[in-house]
Amino acid sequence: MKKLLFAVFAVLSVTCFAQTSVNSRLIKAKALVRTELKNSLHDHSSYKPVGWTSIDSLFSAIEDDPYVCRAMDDLMDKHSKLPGDPSKLDLFIDLSSIENECKVAYEKAAASNMDVGYQMVCLNQWNAVSDFNKSREKAISAIQNFHPRFIGWTLTHKFRAKNALGAYTLNEWEFHFDQEVNSIIAVKRD
Repeated sequence: MKKLLFAVFAVLSVTCFAQTSVNSRLIKAKALVRTELKNSLHDHSSYKPVGWTSIDSLFSAIEDDPYVCRAMDDLMDKHSKLPGDPSKLDLFIDLSSIENECKVAYEKAAASNMDVGYQMVCLNQWNAVSDFNKSREKAISAIQNFHPRFIGWTLTHKFRAKNALGAYTLNEWEFHFDQEVNSIIAVKRD
């Protein structure tokens, strides 16, 4: 019986602690939002809250990941340097067969002592396609290996306030907070 009472007490304690932590984050977040609105709204005295969502976890997005961004920038750079009209090629197209054709053309031109200018054209095309294929593989790997990481908290707030013309508008803003809910790191306005 004592063990059962102890187990119930332990579960209740953990539940209360977890709820207190969530409430604490929510209270801090709401205070930060009110301060932000006081500084951002055209007429803060007209502010009327309509609703709040519960505070939720915020994770990094793939488009914000520095490794993915670098890989994609490099791929787009290599894509623009492809021979012909690269705008007609898909960004993730596999050009391995074209790379081999460029290599064979260069090797034939070099072996038969063709015009040096033609050899250079073949070599440049081969290098451009080869560089593109390597960048393509790196970009695919970066995308496949992306794992969202916890970066903070998010809360959405719906409210009414007067705009610059003096008319009330209904607004819904999403606020992003750091992990400790000490500051707002981003605001997405409707």
